[in-house]
Amino acid sequence: QDLLFEGRVGAAEAAMQRLQGNQKAFGAFQAFGSLYLQFDDMRGSERYVRDLDLDSASAMVTYRCNNTIFTRHYFVSYPDQVFVGRLEAAPKDDHATETPSFSFDAYFVSEQKGEVAANENQLLIKGTVHANCGIDAPDGDEKNGMRYGMCVRFLPKDGTVTALENGHIRVENASSVVVIAALATDYAN
Repeated sequence: QDLLFEGRVGAAEAAMQRLQGNQKAFGAFQAFGSLYLQFDDMRGSERYVRDLDLDSASAMVTYRCNNTIFTRHYFVSYPDQVFVGRLEAAPKDDHATETPSFSFDAYFVSEQKGEVAANENQLLIKGTVHANCGIDAPDGDEKNGMRYGMCVRFLPKDGTVTALENGHIRVENASSVVVIAALATDYAN
């Protein structure tokens, strides 16, 4: 800091490099990708509420659409190395005669250009990190060699789950679905 305050930016950068060590091809955080859940006809949704509970390390979303209350509850288990989400539909009042349900397509988009496939009730993603990012790393599309994979499983209480040829999962007429995602790389520290 003293070097920066003295206006000696080059010396400050050199001191920082000595503290951090060799950064060649060190790499950088890169997004694994994005999991999308595209729900059928949620027009007219209202009373949207988000909640983050730091004590339980969970997040919840609730909203109303037509005569149904939708709830989504999420958490990550570090010991089990999984993300878990529970999606539920409940009637707006206790006098409902039908159990509400929902339908959606699930798909994954990978910025790393990995392979995505749907198999029974799960999405499978695998690949090799495409960009070799980091300080002093060469430009281009070289692969840095780190392999990654993910499995996302859809477990409905009722309804159906179908693997589609386009690498999507289709969940139909479910009143509740548990989504479990496990991710891994072959990175060794």
